[in-house]
Amino acid sequence: MFIRSILCAVVLFFTVTIIHAQGCSDAGFCTAGNFNALHVSTAAKSSFHKNEFDLLFNYGSHNKKREEFFQPQLNWRHIRNNGSFVELRLPLNHATDNINSISTTGIGDITATYNSKFLVKHNTRFDYSIGFRISFTEAGKAAAKGSNSYPMFLQNGLGTTDLIAVVNYDPVKYLSIGTGIQLPLIQYNRNKQFLQPLFIGNLTSDGYRRNPDALLKLTGHYQTGKFKLNAGLLSIFHLANDYYTSSLGKYKIQDSKGTTINWTADCSYAFSGKWMLNLLYAEPIVTRKSIPDGLARSRIIVPKITFAF
Repeated sequence: MFIRSILCAVVLFFTVTIIHAQGCSDAGFCTAGNFNALHVSTAAKSSFHKNEFDLLFNYGSHNKKREEFFQPQLNWRHIRNNGSFVELRLPLNHATDNINSISTTGIGDITATYNSKFLVKHNTRFDYSIGFRISFTEAGKAAAKGSNSYPMFLQNGLGTTDLIAVVNYDPVKYLSIGTGIQLPLIQYNRNKQFLQPLFIGNLTSDGYRRNPDALLKLTGHYQTGKFKLNAGLLSIFHLANDYYTSSLGKYKIQDSKGTTINWTADCSYAFSGKWMLNLLYAEPIVTRKSIPDGLARSRIIVPKITFAF
């Protein structure tokens, strides 16, 4: 049975890699806290560490590398004796428009989650995470004061504060199923990129408004000794069309509602009780036609090193 599962995973891998990648949207919670099936403590069973630090470098590209993204990020987890933990993610975003030779750099949206588990039966456990993604920018960065806003993919953040809630469950030994939602609670985005061609007369806008995302994640995982491998499918459902609030009412961005399906693969190796190395790769299989929040990616590569103490 296990060999058959491996063969199916290999077939899936070679099938999806030949499909043209159109984009990938991750509003921030696809790997948050307990939603990341890869997360295992670097500590040996005979020892326990209360803190873990990750240093990772997220590289992404889109639109035949017209858009490139480089994101160093620091994650910190404080772990309690019962296995629950608090996680804080601090990114620095650098984005480049290679056609127009424009680049921007700034602090990205931070993510803070509380992560724990609850038992339904003696051998049935659900992992969950709840928290917030917080943007410190209004996403209105421009070449000069008073000029048009850069598009969202060049902004350092989404310009919202979002609630994140996810649940993960292992129905069998080698499989995890997760679901979650990211709900914008406070929207202070002032980006007007999509409305600028329509600016006539007294037309005004409060900026771009995002709608919620839901997520379904299916991950196969295998661990032997210090090595762990994950591979699976990640579906992101943008639940309604995004819009701009203007003096003439809502201006909906058509086709921004829809589904993106990605395949992901990552592996990790624990060198010791304190150090672990991880590498993640992801690409979309299908995508929604319009991703106005600037999170479209054709591929993502993320090396990460973890230190526990």
